[in-house]
Amino acid sequence: MKQTIYILLGLFLTTFYACIEDKSTVAELDIDDLHIAGVKQHYSIKSLGSLNVEPTVYSQYADDKFRYEWYLYDQKQDNTLTDDMVKGFLVSEDSVLNYQVNVKSGNYNLLLKVFSEKTGLMAQAKASVGVAETNGFFILKETEEGNTDMDLLAISFDNSRPQFYADRVKSLMGESFKGKPVHLDIIYEQAFLDPDSLAVGREFPAIDNTFCVTTDAGDMHFVRYADFLDIMPKEYMFYTEQPSLIPYRVIRSTGFYVYLFANTGVHYVMKGDRQYVDRGTFSDAVSGCPPASTHVIAERMGLLFMYWDQASKSFGGYNSYFYYPTELSSEVKGYDMTDLPYEMQFMGHTEGAKDEINLAVLREKDNSASYIYFLDAPFSGLTVTLDSVAKFDKSSLLNQATEFAINSGGTINSAPYLYFIVDNKFYAHSLVTDRPAEEVRLEGIGSGETITYVSNPYWKDKDRPERDFDYVIVGTQQGNTYKVYFYNIIGGKPFGAPVYTVTGKGKLKQVNYVSSVYSNRISYPFLDH
Repeated sequence: MKQTIYILLGLFLTTFYACIEDKSTVAELDIDDLHIAGVKQHYSIKSLGSLNVEPTVYSQYADDKFRYEWYLYDQKQDNTLTDDMVKGFLVSEDSVLNYQVNVKSGNYNLLLKVFSEKTGLMAQAKASVGVAETNGFFILKETEEGNTDMDLLAISFDNSRPQFYADRVKSLMGESFKGKPVHLDIIYEQAFLDPDSLAVGREFPAIDNTFCVTTDAGDMHFVRYADFLDIMPKEYMFYTEQPSLIPYRVIRSTGFYVYLFANTGVHYVMKGDRQYVDRGTFSDAVSGCPPASTHVIAERMGLLFMYWDQASKSFGGYNSYFYYPTELSSEVKGYDMTDLPYEMQFMGHTEGAKDEINLAVLREKDNSASYIYFLDAPFSGLTVTLDSVAKFDKSSLLNQATEFAINSGGTINSAPYLYFIVDNKFYAHSLVTDRPAEEVRLEGIGSGETITYVSNPYWKDKDRPERDFDYVIVGTQQGNTYKVYFYNIIGGKPFGAPVYTVTGKGKLKQVNYVSSVYSNRISYPFLDH
């Protein structure tokens, strides 16, 4: 993969032609973010890996020779380092950079200076380098002390060679988050004020990949994935003080904004954009949006959100295309959308061969029956409509279920299923046929393990399909030990032996995938878990 740049040196006396080619199996080259004479390029490598870059340099003088200087320094110092200070970060004087990375995770500048021995002129090229642990699955858990932490199953870019790291919050941030875990969401390209600039009385906007963890202590932590720095203190999180706010979860929409769902309703902030720079501060609650919960789904385009208002036992909605709350409508006699006498069990979205399916599973408070509400919510509309209701009596399998998930449509989904657990058995309930729920035997789960978690995340990268995955994830608990099993899918159901098996300490809450490399050509689902 090559990026070609032309730079004019002197007064049209010498033309410098440079080509930087990635020569490493570890380094990842993203053409869209490299800065050389106005063009940007970005390298993302895993910590303690090697960075190998081979530049090709030409001069109009055939006998010209060149001297090379490679520098690597923290991006935070970009506007403060003098030329003399930059020299202190010299990492190589070779024509080809072969640098064993031994810096901490973070964002760096790679600066190449090339000097012409013939003319004495110098040209330079600067690229951004992201040093992160790797891609992988965060496992949100409750610690033995009743606090919140995460383990990490780190995998390589080709989804192989897994490595397990325990207690990432405590080990990298000093202590676990206070309170039991509520939710974990990944926010790619989040805007925020750079903490180092705030420390010296400045407000310098930054953009990076973060994850957001909420706890039942009412806390919300936005943590930068590259270095596990809590990048958004409460005093910069909102424009106005929000003393009664209880955060539930945060979702990065397919539109222009990131949305916070809280007991106060829906708050928004603009996603990171290098042209329209934003400080990353959330708005007040959108007028007309009811309170929310962790139960949130989005329609096919990812622009209209449907959610559950835990306070009033009602549905709510927000259209991020029109920036407006939705109305509610029921086309089913005897069933409403507000002030319901039910408990929410699960909300899910999937896409069939022809239509999308948005649903909610609700249950009577006395467990006498359960219901699947099928919802219609086109992104071009301002109404969430209850299309149909399926009722399941007290003796039905679905009414006895303890955990739910949905076949979220990572592949061409001709057989959408609702997954659930009954008596520690996995069932797949067809959403497009009248067949009874089918038991699916799961390989690898040992005796004494209780299934407490089911999910179906996927990752689709149009530019790098070798990184794609579509797993049914099943979590079990046995005392203070959890296990997580990752199964491939065939025909909409888990199949075969687990691709990965993870064992850790604590009470499993949620599993979510995070990548240090992201582009807008990647798709992944908004999951209820």
